[in-house]
Amino acid sequence: PMLSRDGKLVITEKAQNSSIAIMNPDGSDRKRIFEVDNAGLDRTKVARGMAGAFAPSWSPDGQWIAFGLGEWFQERHTGKARIMRVRRDGTGVEARTDGSVHSGFPSYSADGKEIVYRVWSENNVGLRILNLEDRSTRVLTSAYDNLPGWSPDGSRILFTRRVDAVNFDIYT
Repeated sequence: PMLSRDGKLVITEKAQNSSIAIMNPDGSDRKRIFEVDNAGLDRTKVARGMAGAFAPSWSPDGQWIAFGLGEWFQERHTGKARIMRVRRDGTGVEARTDGSVHSGFPSYSADGKEIVYRVWSENNVGLRILNLEDRSTRVLTSAYDNLPGWSPDGSRILFTRRVDAVNFDIYT
């Protein structure tokens, strides 16, 4: 879950079908803004919680929500996922990455012009930064990093890094 600056909560409806919804923090005024059932995912993986829309993130102006769409957790080794975004009213759905590399866990920069996200494939891991205007991507890290989050002032990116077979540490 993530709160917007105007107080709306965005969540993955994990107990439902892993779609994206926004609501007030008390659960009222709930509205599904992205429907996974229409996304072409394997329904058995969605039902098992291994596929869907995941880790939604508000843009700083509160008009867009970025999220990962595809196969997750153990399925990431063979499955695909891409970065998507949708307007808060559910319109304007667009893919921001092509799904050729498993991509997820997006976070907007303070100015809303870039998104940091995680990539994971056999030969390509780490964090990437996507320029939303020209769609260029640059490598930020090339280690087993995950869960990036941009600081509110844009000066740092917080993330986890796998340091051995079972442990992750927090980095900036």
